[in-house]
Amino acid sequence: MNTNQESPKAFLDQRLILGGVVIALEGNAEGTVLEIMERQLNPWGEPLYLDNSGRRFLIKTTEQLDPTLYEPGTLVTMAGNVLGHETRLSTRPTRIMSAKKVI
Repeated sequence: MNTNQESPKAFLDQRLILGGVVIALEGNAEGTVLEIMERQLNPWGEPLYLDNSGRRFLIKTTEQLDPTLYEPGTLVTMAGNVLGHETRLSTRPTRIMSAKKVI
């Protein structure tokens, strides 16, 4: 999904299925934000651990996710809508997506 990273605005409000490896988890009163290093998905929707695409995205959910289940290095797949982008520690914009369920 390289196009999505280069132009997140082009995907606003569109539903995507993405997966990757958890980098960080932040919990707050509104829910949880996961920072994910994107990985290609296999035909069953599972992230390929050896893929090294290097693109990051954020997942925002109203769920209070258990940090012991979503610790750094955990593989996740999610479906959600693109909300926008923000710049974090890296200089590249990071996609922000909403998710009803993260698996």
